[in-house]
Amino acid sequence: MNRYSIFALGFTMLLGLGSCGSEDLVTSSEGEAAGANSNNRITFSLNGGAKISKTRAQDALTSKDYEKNIQNCYVVAYKNNRMTKAIKATATANADEFTADLAASGVLDIYFIANVEEGSGKLSDRITSLAAGSQSSELEALTADQTPGAYVATATDGFFPMIGKVSATINTQTAGGTDIGSVEIKRLAARIDIDDVLPTGFTISGVTVNSRYNQSLLVRSLGNVSMTSCGSVSNDNYYAISSVPFQGKIYLYEDPTASTELVIHGTYNGHNVNPVVKFNDPVRAAPKTTIPVVRNHIYNITLSKEVLTETLEDLQATITVVDWTTGEEIAKSTAALTDRTTVPTVAISGISNANCTDDGNSNLTSTDAAAISFTATVTTSGSTTSKLVCVDPNDGIGILITPGSTTYNLDGTTTQTFTVAIDANTGTARTITFRAENLLNRDTYMEFTVAQAAGS
Repeated sequence: MNRYSIFALGFTMLLGLGSCGSEDLVTSSEGEAAGANSNNRITFSLNGGAKISKTRAQDALTSKDYEKNIQNCYVVAYKNNRMTKAIKATATANADEFTADLAASGVLDIYFIANVEEGSGKLSDRITSLAAGSQSSELEALTADQTPGAYVATATDGFFPMIGKVSATINTQTAGGTDIGSVEIKRLAARIDIDDVLPTGFTISGVTVNSRYNQSLLVRSLGNVSMTSCGSVSNDNYYAISSVPFQGKIYLYEDPTASTELVIHGTYNGHNVNPVVKFNDPVRAAPKTTIPVVRNHIYNITLSKEVLTETLEDLQATITVVDWTTGEEIAKSTAALTDRTTVPTVAISGISNANCTDDGNSNLTSTDAAAISFTATVTTSGSTTSKLVCVDPNDGIGILITPGSTTYNLDGTTTQTFTVAIDANTGTARTITFRAENLLNRDTYMEFTVAQAAGS
């Protein structure tokens, strides 16, 4: 999949069709829409395709209704790569129709930016402050930093920034201006959905989004595809899920670093598990995820069982990428949710018995028979919950293991603490063996021991 082919925003100039005379440039980028007799006026409507409503007054009863609405539209026009006008379009009495005075005629490259955040210092100001005669690189440098799709159930105005571009000939011979018809616009945001098909025994309670971008380049041209200027990243955006499918709730801007991940919180056959969907994970062994988060796409996540040979079967995620405008499937990839080959690590701390020491490999030895307690911190690479069990003696008498906190780290690992309490030894010297397991693969584990001296 070509990450940069969502829509063509390259500044393709049509040279040789007329020079940019001084009469084509204005001294200010602000201005009112032209009157009925203006030959530089355009009339247009906004259309994102069959899946997007053009209606600005549509009631937004759900988030998926809300993401369709058009609140406003700003127009920026260029002739021979020189800006002629940056202006807020005027809504007409006709449904879905706008007009704008471009202050120039001939062949123009015209950008249409919908749902612009308005106010002092906001994106609206930055657009209308573009200087007449400036190059298109000035528009290319602008960013959208409003929250994509901030959902308000009763709102009727949309907050999904969208953009489109056409190259059109503004005909000075056409009285009243040029009607350029319907302009296709596409969202800067992406959306993540959770399918209602879940593996038997799996119950989902919520999701956490890591490396979520809250800022986007307004125009992504071929000359600036890395989006390196967009450094606003937030982590650990938690969404509780009471039912699936979970759609139209998780919005984010496209990810220039290819590091977005989705932690799915739930239980699987009675165990707490937290598999992670990585949208672009080129270093993982096959199967791997190779899908970046790109604007105007919907990412449908479906969970399923991967193999049936373990006590707790491995899970996998299928990511189906859909064009937000047309509903067309663009790509599909399968992501392994756990690292089944990396052994967990264990770190011991807080040993209560002063005569009990750690050999540096989490194996403890006590020179007396007194009770011992300590904290074991288990780290797994698969971003899934672990468990700590006593495998010898297998009856576990006199040994208490209490699960503690769990932390999902930004590097894709998970750390979980366990408090271990061992009663005083009343018999012969003994060695107790503990095992830290990855819950989704019981064959990947680390063992450590605690040796107690004989009791009196």
